[in-house]
Amino acid sequence: MRLPPCPKLAPLLLYLAAAFCSAAAPEGFRGMKWGDPVARLPNATAVSNPSGCYANRREELRLARAQLFGVLYCFENDKLVRVELRSATGEDNLKAFRDAVDGIFGEPPPQPPGARPNVVVYTAAGAPVAVTLIREVLGVHKYLLILEYRGTAEADKADAVRENRDEAKKDFGF
Repeated sequence: MRLPPCPKLAPLLLYLAAAFCSAAAPEGFRGMKWGDPVARLPNATAVSNPSGCYANRREELRLARAQLFGVLYCFENDKLVRVELRSATGEDNLKAFRDAVDGIFGEPPPQPPGARPNVVVYTAAGAPVAVTLIREVLGVHKYLLILEYRGTAEADKADAVRENRDEAKKDFGF
């Protein structure tokens, strides 16, 4: 017996399949790895907004053929947890930026129902690094690409065990 097609189920299945087939998570950006301290960022200059973020005074302001307005490295507890890339303006530059992002992370999966039209999420909910592209349309048209390390339960547990062990070693003079 053959079942009739279910048109309402097809988009959901496509979304779930695409979410599981997303590109591998980046380990960091331009030599900085997730969890690295601020001291590893060359030519670091603190910025006032957002707090905890730094720029590299000698940063290469390009991503493939796209010109960048800025790159920020953001830290929590002296660990790199987020990188923000802001594109420069101009329609040709915006296309080059979007092409570069799609070339790195692949075509984004179908966005879930009700998603904001100017926000594209490239990664599944449980991925260790969230990759989000935001098309800013208020004022100056540009893109903001956010890479945000979320970690994994196993990595977080291992870090907690390692920190506890290191603290205990200090108590014993190791």
